[in-house]
Order: sequence, then structure tokens, then C-alpha cells
Amino acid sequence: MKIPTPNLWPAARTSQRWLVQAKRRETVIDGHRMVYLEKGTPAGDQPTVILMHGFAAMKENWALWLQRLPEHWHILVPDLPGLGESEYRSDADYGYEAQASRLEAWIDTLATNNLHLVGSSMGGAIATVLAHKMTPAPASLTVLNSAGIPEHTNVDLDAPFESDRDAILIPRDWAGVYRMFNSVGTGRPTAMGVAMTGLLGPDLLQRTASLRHIFNDMLADALAPARYLGPNT
Repeated sequence: MKIPTPNLWPAARTSQRWLVQAKRRETVIDGHRMVYLEKGTPAGDQPTVILMHGFAAMKENWALWLQRLPEHWHILVPDLPGLGESEYRSDADYGYEAQASRLEAWIDTLATNNLHLVGSSMGGAIATVLAHKMTPAPASLTVLNSAGIPEHTNVDLDAPFESDRDAILIPRDWAGVYRMFNSVGTGRPTAMGVAMTGLLGPDLLQRTASLRHIFNDMLADALAPARYLGPNT
């Protein structure tokens, strides 16, 4: 008889939120219920910083940043639509352009005139498109290991794009979850990698279909961020 693996992530997620002293918020954007964390409050010219996570990740990836960024900043950390606690819809488009448009609609509801965008991996790609779509433009854009931006300048930005990263980024079984968290660095298992395998495995294995959908939508226009940046950036 197969013994079900308990999903401890919801309880851990709540505990982490208490630890970083952030508040959980909800809104509805483009028919998606979107969940985000908020720390601090908007005030005068103080910065509002939006942190965007990567593929197959969630808002909680920014926990260490939330503990170290200045206390007087207003910080917003969404679960990007389709991921984390935010709603996934099988009929939706999750390409960079579509996600940027959703976040732009959300930002239009915020009371701030000093907005800064930060994105990691997929979040960096979305932040790049978003920064160039917004009027007025954000005060700054910071991307970390951003998707959608080639390492070389001689890349045809309109050519079809292929990637085999889904083999790592979309786990289909426990072995795949283990590879996902222990394939970085030396490729050897680490205590943190093993712990994350056990903690996030049940959640990730429920998302195979939605992750495949989001990944394919990203690939459909994978280099859109580079087109916005232009050839000389």
C-alpha cells in the first residue's frame, strides 16, 4: 500500500510569513486571484519595491531579502499568476507579455510614485517587459539571472526557441524533485537540497500539467525581453 506523503508546505509557508513579518494580501487581476506578501506601507517618496520570482517558484523565495531590505521600504512580493498560491487557469496565456500586462493592471491600483521592479529568472523576463510597457516607467529595473536575455548579441530574436530545461524544471516524480534541488553547484546532494525536496515535493508534483502549460507559453516568445531591451543594451 502506498503511504501518502504529507504536504507540510502550507504550514511552513505561514510560519515563514510570520518570521519575515509580512502580511498576506489577495486581489483579482485578469480573472486570476493573485496572492502577494506586503511588508511596510507606502509613504511619500519612500520606494515601493516589487519582487518577482522565477519559474516553478513562489513568493517565499524572497524571504531572505525581506529580512535584509530596509525597514522603511514598502515591499510587495506576488505569487505570479499560475504559480504559488495564485490562481492557475488552463485557458489562460502565461507568456511574458500576458503576465506583464496582468502585473501592470495590478500596479495601476497601487498608490506609489517611486516604483522599483526586481525579477529573478522568469520574473526578470516579466519585469523587463513590464518596465518597458509602463507609463510612467519605474524608477529602476533590476534583473537577476534573467530569462529571455541571450548571453550573446548575434542571436536572432525572432527565431524559434527551444529549451531542454523542462527536464529539470518540471519534476514528474520524486527523483525529478530531487534532481531539481540537488543539480546546482557541484551536483552533489546538500542538506538544504534534501530538505527542500521533502518540503516542496508534494506541492510540485501536483503542478506538472500547469508547469508544462506555463513553460510552453514562455517558450512561445522566449526572447521578448531582449527585444524590449534593444540590440545595444
